[in-house]
This record gives sequence, C-alpha cells and structure tokens, in this order.
Amino acid sequence: MAESGRQQLDQVAARPWDPLVSFVVPVHNEVGSLTEFVAAVLEAVDTVRCQAEFVFVNDGSTDGTLGALLEMQRDEKRIRIVNLSRNF
Repeated sequence: MAESGRQQLDQVAARPWDPLVSFVVPVHNEVGSLTEFVAAVLEAVDTVRCQAEFVFVNDGSTDGTLGALLEMQRDEKRIRIVNLSRNF
C-alpha cells in the first residue's frame, strides 16, 4: 500500500468512536508463514473503519518465530507479542 494511502487509513483508524478489534493469534514454529499471514490480515483490516491490534502468543517456538515477530513489530506498532517459555 502506498505511504499516502497508509497515512490516510491511519487517520481514519485514529477516530476514538471506531471499535477496537483485538486479534489474538497463537503461533508455534510459524516462521515460514508469518509474513504472508500478517500482510494479508493487515491489508484486510486497513480496508475497514476500526482500530486493531494483533496479539501474537508465541507458544515456545524454536524456529525463529519470535525473531520474525520482533522484526515485524518494529515496522507495525499494532503488533503485540506474548512470549511463552515453552509449548503449553
């Protein structure tokens, strides 16, 4: 999405009366699919008028999932991460 389009959507999403949607996403060894998943969900969310956050629960991944999430979080402030020490 072009930066100007992203800025316009950010302004729309900042309206305090729009609903807040929290997506809670459990992940375990998903490094190979995270980028595509996050891009698709963000694109869908950016087309509707709502404030959204994404809470990824890393369930003890051993494949670099946490690192990928942390990198995505640097660019996308709506991403939150809960890191569990092992798979439950």
